Amino acid sequence: MSGPNMEDNRAYAEQVREELSHLPAIRDLRFGQPLDYPTLAVRVDRVRAGQLGVTAGEVARAVVSATSSTRFVEPIYWRDPKSGRAYQVQVEIPQSEFQSVQDMLNLPVMLEGGRGPLLRDVAEVIPGTSIGEYARYNMQRMVTIVANVTGEDLGRAAEHIEAALNRVGPPPKGVRVDVRGQIAPMKEMFVNLQLGLALALLTIFLLLAANFQSWRGALVVLLTTPAV
Repeated sequence: MSGPNMEDNRAYAEQVREELSHLPAIRDLRFGQPLDYPTLAVRVDRVRAGQLGVTAGEVARAVVSATSSTRFVEPIYWRDPKSGRAYQVQVEIPQSEFQSVQDMLNLPVMLEGGRGPLLRDVAEVIPGTSIGEYARYNMQRMVTIVANVTGEDLGRAAEHIEAALNRVGPPPKGVRVDVRGQIAPMKEMFVNLQLGLALALLTIFLLLAANFQSWRGALVVLLTTPAV
């Protein structure tokens, strides 16, 4: 499901997943991206931060350095005096030190003159969820549903999936539904086989007509072919 509105994509994908879950041949049905990734939102109290002489940028720098790495806020390089080679030094707090929201609130905000207030003094931490990964196709954000097929051939499973999509109903405006995986190349292969067979029969018919000098005779011979 792809489209400009991610909420519409997910809402329709939820309906499709619910309908596909009733198909007996579908196994391991799941979303292809983490859609409810746990997050912590840091909301700075600008009034309180201003009273303590802390800016929002300094709070962001402290949080990013602690949770990710100092390389995202200020690259640090150390030159080996013996070899002269420069090495990048990255500093971060081990994940084992952050076990709860309280650990995050106790994070010190470092100022230029030294240690500043704790994060709890200038901001609040709000638990929530967010999309962990955005997948795109033709520059459009999309939500993918992946599954395996068991106990049934791929062609029959494709028919059941198409029927399930029809039962769900048309997607919202701007949302496009595409069935990919092994189903698309299988359908393309059968279309090419049918086209090749039709061209082969036409070629044989023209050769027979040229040989017998009769369209009717060529058609009779062609219709008596067991393969046809």
